[in-house]
Amino acid sequence: MLIDDVADAISSYVEAHPSRSLRTLSRRSGVSYSTIRRIVQKDVGEPSVEKTILPILGVFLNLKEIYSILEKNNQPMASFIRPFVGFEKKPTLDLCDLDQQIILEATGKQGTTRERIETLHGQLTGAGRLEYLLETGLLQEIDGKIKAKNLYLSNPKVVLSHIEMSARNFDIENIGRGSFYNHFIGSMSEQDFLKIKQLGKAFVDEIARVRDNPTPGKEVVVNLNILGDVFFSEEMK
Repeated sequence: MLIDDVADAISSYVEAHPSRSLRTLSRRSGVSYSTIRRIVQKDVGEPSVEKTILPILGVFLNLKEIYSILEKNNQPMASFIRPFVGFEKKPTLDLCDLDQQIILEATGKQGTTRERIETLHGQLTGAGRLEYLLETGLLQEIDGKIKAKNLYLSNPKVVLSHIEMSARNFDIENIGRGSFYNHFIGSMSEQDFLKIKQLGKAFVDEIARVRDNPTPGKEVVVNLNILGDVFFSEEMK
């Protein structure tokens, strides 16, 4: 039966990670907690596929997996979904500017708390993004503290997305009190560019050293980025 497969899918999802629960699933899907609980307990008849089943399964299953459950149980919605299954993109982390702010707040040794995040960013928005970050593993909840590991990214697309978020979150009020910025666009000799590129590599290497072997002392939370691009045209060669 459909209800059995949906209940089993929900249970497997919740049990796979300590930060998951029926309540967080309710917040992410928009389906009431009591409805989801009755589905898991199999104490419900045939809930609406469009209004209940799809929103719930859409939180943690891809389109192909949802189609398999519906098709197995002879649900008419399966024939509607089938043409789109082959075009589904691979799942990726869907981070927003607020996520980066929350991650920054959680990177210090003391971390942060649910209460502080909800106070700063709202019970609905802040709490919702917190649950997403916990579920993806970017944040951890340890003894009531929300903590994050130092992020040192290597995937170019992910790095660029974080740099874009950093620029939008940059607080110009802190310039001169710790924050700094610079930008250059123009031309220079190839030899000078190679010198600057070497300095950029030294910057990246030093961040890696600090990450792996931190110096004891007072801690500050930072958001550091470096980006450089060089253009070679036939005329320049």
